[in-house]
Amino acid sequence: MRKSILDVLLERSTSSLFLDAEGRIVKTRGDLQMLFNGAPEEAIGLDLSDLLEPAYRKSVIDIIERCLNSGRSEAVAFRFSAGKEMRQVLFVPKDFTAANWPPAAVIQVQDVSGGLRSHDISLISHDLFTSILNDIGEGIIVFDPALKITHVNDYTLQLLGLEREPLLADGGSLLSTHYSELTPGDESSLILREGLEFNKITHLQIPEGRQLSLLLNFYPVKDGDGKVTHIVETLQDVTEEQQTARKIQQINRRLQEKVRELSVLNKLSGDFNVCTSGSELYPRITSTIVCGLGFHDTVSVLSLRDPETGELRLRAFFGVEENQARPLMDKPQSVSDNIVIGGEKAREISVLREQDLSNAIYSPIVIDGLRIGYLNVFHRSRDPMLTEEETLLRILSENLGHFIKRRRAEKELLKKVLTLSVLRQISDALQNARTLEHIAYIFLTGVTAEQGLGFNRALLFLIDEKDNTLRGELAVGAATQEEAHRIWAGLRNKLIDFNQLLQDTGKIEKVADTELSRLIRNTSIPLSDKGYFSKVLNNQSAIRVEVSEVRGGREHELFTALGCKEC
Repeated sequence: MRKSILDVLLERSTSSLFLDAEGRIVKTRGDLQMLFNGAPEEAIGLDLSDLLEPAYRKSVIDIIERCLNSGRSEAVAFRFSAGKEMRQVLFVPKDFTAANWPPAAVIQVQDVSGGLRSHDISLISHDLFTSILNDIGEGIIVFDPALKITHVNDYTLQLLGLEREPLLADGGSLLSTHYSELTPGDESSLILREGLEFNKITHLQIPEGRQLSLLLNFYPVKDGDGKVTHIVETLQDVTEEQQTARKIQQINRRLQEKVRELSVLNKLSGDFNVCTSGSELYPRITSTIVCGLGFHDTVSVLSLRDPETGELRLRAFFGVEENQARPLMDKPQSVSDNIVIGGEKAREISVLREQDLSNAIYSPIVIDGLRIGYLNVFHRSRDPMLTEEETLLRILSENLGHFIKRRRAEKELLKKVLTLSVLRQISDALQNARTLEHIAYIFLTGVTAEQGLGFNRALLFLIDEKDNTLRGELAVGAATQEEAHRIWAGLRNKLIDFNQLLQDTGKIEKVADTELSRLIRNTSIPLSDKGYFSKVLNNQSAIRVEVSEVRGGREHELFTALGCKEC
C-alpha cells in the first residue's frame, strides 16, 4: 500500500496517549516529558484537558466526538502546561483491527511535532532524510532556492527511469532537459517569495514509451524565521485515475447521447402513429433531428421519389433555405450509405464545399429493396459526427420506409374498397334503370364523380351500323378542366351522396343539355379511319392514348376540342 508523508511521520512518532470516550488517559507510550511534568504512569486516569493550558481545555471532547463520528484523524496544535512550545498532535480514531490497543481506548493522541518540520531538512542527517523519503509511496524531489535538486527518492527515479547520481550531479539540468514539466518553472518565484503552494496535472512520455499522468504538488519549506529554504515537489502517478476518468466521461457522453436518441425516437414514434399524411410527418422529422438532439449548425433534408415518374423530390428540410436544400437531397455516387463523411473527403464533394458543410450522413429510405428517397444530415461544425447520429438516422430511415409502405398500402386498400363500393352502387342503380339514357348516365357518372373513379369527363359513343360510324350520344363532365374542378368542388362542399347522385334522374336532361354533350352529339367517327376507336372495337380492350401521338383525322379534331392531354 502506498504510504503518505503523514503515514511515515506517524510511524516515527516517539510518544502518544490513549484516551477513552470521556477524554481520560488509559495508557501512555514513549517519552512524554514534553507534554507534562512527572512520570508517564502518573498520567493514567487524568483528563487530557488537565494537561493543557486553560485556553485549550474545552475543545478536547469536541475533537474526540468529531473523530469518532467521522472516522477520520484530526490534527490540532496545543500548548501543554509542562512547556511553552506549541505541540502538533494528531487525534486518531481507534483502529479495531489493531491488537495492541488497550481496553476502553477509543482515541490515540500522537505527538508529531518531532517529525519532518519545515526547518529541519538541513538538520536531519542525509541517511535519515533519504530513509524517510524512500518510505513514502510517492515521488519526492527537493529543490534549493536556486532550483537545484538536493534530494530525490527511489520512487521518483523508478517512475522516470533516471539515475540518482547524474541527476544530483548537475543540480537538475538533466531533469529540465528531459522533463521540464516537473520543475517549478515560473511559479518558483511565487513559492520562494510568498510561500505559496500550487499543484497541476501533467502528462509525460517516458523512455519505455508509456504515457504517464502525474499530479504534481509544490510546497514551500520554511526555517524558523519563516524564510523559504527549499521547495518540495511530490509526484503522484494518476495515470489509471485519469484513464478511468476519461472512460467515465466517454461513458457519460455515450449515455447522454443514448438518452437524447431515445427521447427523439420516443417523440418521433408518437409522430409516426399520430400523423396521417407525409406532409404532416416529414417536417416534424427534419426539425426534430436538429432541435430534439440539440445539434448546432446542422441541416436535415428529406427527399422522396415520385411513385409515377421516379423523379426525386424535396419533401422537407430544416436549418437551410429551400434553394440550398435542393442540391443536398440526393447522394453522390462516390459516397456510401449510412457512413459519416468528414474531413478531406467532405471537401471533395462540391456541394458540401460550396455550402461550407464539414460532415454528412446519407441515409437511404428503402421499400422492398428499392431506394425511394434519402434522409440526409449535414454539419457545419468541424467536430466529427457521432456514431449515435449514424444509428439514429438509420433507425429513422427504416421507420420512414415502413410508414410510407403502410400509407401506400392503406391508399391502395382504400382505392380498392372505393372501387368495389362504386361498382356495387352502380350495379344497384342499374337494377332500377328503365331507359338507355339513365343507364348511360349511371355509367358516365360513376366514371367521373369524385366519389367514384374521379375522371374529368366521360363520353359515350354508340355504333351507327347504317353508315359504319361512331356517333356521340351523351357526355358527363365539364367542357373544360377549370369547369370540372369548380363543379366537383361544389358537390364536395354539399356532401352529396354518390348513390343519390346516381339515382337523380332529374340530372339526365341537364347533362344532355350541357355544352360538352352538345359537342359530342355533333361528333361522328368513321370506323373506316382505323384510328384508336376502331382498335378498341376490334381488340375488345381498353387503350390509353397520349393525345400528342394522334395525327390528323376526326379523333385529332375531337381531342383538340376537348383540350385533354390523354384519355
